[in-house]
Amino acid sequence: MITSLAFFLFQILNFFHRITGNYSIDIILLTLSIKIFLHPITLQQFRFSRRIQKLQPLLQQLEPLKKKDIQAYNREVMRLYSEHRVNPFAGCFPIFLQLPLFFALFSLLRDPHINGGIFEKVTFLSMPLSQVPLTTLPQLPLPTTYQDRTAQPGKHYFYQVFTLRNQKEESPSEKVEGWADPEIQQSLKTSGDLPSSGFYRKFIHASDGTYRDKVVVVWGKEKSAVYQLLRATPPEAEFKPITPEPLKKNIYEDTSVRPGEEYVYKLKVLFLSGAQEEFVETDTGYASLDSISHFTVSQGKYRDGLELQWRHAFGAEGYRVYRGESSASITVPIATLLPQLPSGSLLFKRHQSNAIFWMLIYLPAFLLVALYAFSQFFYQRQFTKLSGPRPTNTSPLLTPNFLTLMVIIVSIYFPVGLLLYFVTFSISGIIENEIIYTVLRREERNLLSEEGNKKGWKKKSGSKPSV
Repeated sequence: MITSLAFFLFQILNFFHRITGNYSIDIILLTLSIKIFLHPITLQQFRFSRRIQKLQPLLQQLEPLKKKDIQAYNREVMRLYSEHRVNPFAGCFPIFLQLPLFFALFSLLRDPHINGGIFEKVTFLSMPLSQVPLTTLPQLPLPTTYQDRTAQPGKHYFYQVFTLRNQKEESPSEKVEGWADPEIQQSLKTSGDLPSSGFYRKFIHASDGTYRDKVVVVWGKEKSAVYQLLRATPPEAEFKPITPEPLKKNIYEDTSVRPGEEYVYKLKVLFLSGAQEEFVETDTGYASLDSISHFTVSQGKYRDGLELQWRHAFGAEGYRVYRGESSASITVPIATLLPQLPSGSLLFKRHQSNAIFWMLIYLPAFLLVALYAFSQFFYQRQFTKLSGPRPTNTSPLLTPNFLTLMVIIVSIYFPVGLLLYFVTFSISGIIENEIIYTVLRREERNLLSEEGNKKGWKKKSGSKPSV
């Protein structure tokens, strides 16, 4: 059920994404849509609560019966609820309705099987929407490139790369020859920061080595349409349909791929009206191998070093590079590549500043959610003044302010997208509390005015007629 609901929320996000082109704004719009959807139910919850509060004097009169005959007491209580059209469990319904939405959104943000790995690249304030800033360090990419600047120009070397799993060398690559040419005037390029990914309103995304046995492709959903997913294998430029029948969902798991081989995906939209539209954007994806593949070494391309490149091996925790002067003497380790960065690097300092930055972001977010909890408590007190004493048989574990305080405690484990959801939910909740209180106060005044008019009419109708 949660997975199906998560797919449904993903469809709504894709609908908003076609309008805004920004998933952060899409989550805000999704939250406001949920809040608007739940508003009539929440208002009805407060109305039922008001009816229960007005029944408190009658329920207190039944207290002596409760000590004598509990079954008779329960029958009388149910009779009162039936006569006054009160459902004692109505107050729990909005809360139970929000919990599946919460778990579905959490699954949508964190599970790449549902989102196709999109939220690992889409960022809000430079942090991926699927990441938990305060409990995990930013996931740094494992380098698959090494620049050997210790090589002598004109001398030939042989290289081999091993994967590191549990600090043990496994899965060696093939032995590849390379050299630096002293006549070449081109120098090695230094790698920059992590690339930022832009997303189109009509997007298509294929997983890059996330899985070993498949490539997950996801794209923007179109209304009243089915899809034809096309695939090409470089260097071939011809795109061919993957499935004979059109696809109804905007996600597909391509299990017919060969691990280590790269594929290019393209989408054609088939509208029910008969029109067709082909996405201009394409994306490449591949299923990773257990061992290193596509290992290349520059041969005379640079003057002051060599450049080694390979494709990521599934499950690798690091790489170790070996070098030798012949294919039989590759015994000298020259580099060990791990995801960790040196403490003095610019990117490491940036991650440190990001951690402090997100602590400053989470603090006002905590305060905002706490303010929402306080507003719940405050308006309950104001509502009590309007409608009499609070019901004594309400469980404190089901009150909105208690659940909101629980959200504050566990929100340190929320990913960025879910934090954005709760901040928007809290702001809209504070506004909704004021609206509900205003509506109920107006209804209470109208009710008192009607009762006053009825009493005045009875006094007039009871007076003697004048002769």
